[in-house]
Amino acid sequence: MKIVYAKSTTSVGSEHGLIHRLTMGEAWDGNDPVVVSHPTLFSDDPVVVKTSRGVEVVEMATAVPGEKRKRG
Repeated sequence: MKIVYAKSTTSVGSEHGLIHRLTMGEAWDGNDPVVVSHPTLFSDDPVVVKTSRGVEVVEMATAVPGEKRKRG
């Protein structure tokens, strides 16, 4: 099973009218219908890493193909 990680905390709707809550860093099955319907909301790499100093957000160094990066 492929695992992907939510890139942000948000809510998305499904074709059946359900609302699904995504929490940044949460692991999802890569074949889940929510992931398949909203692939830009997920990353193959973890976006949150726990350390002894707390939780750190891992920033992607480059944009994925087709993604536009926001400027500071």
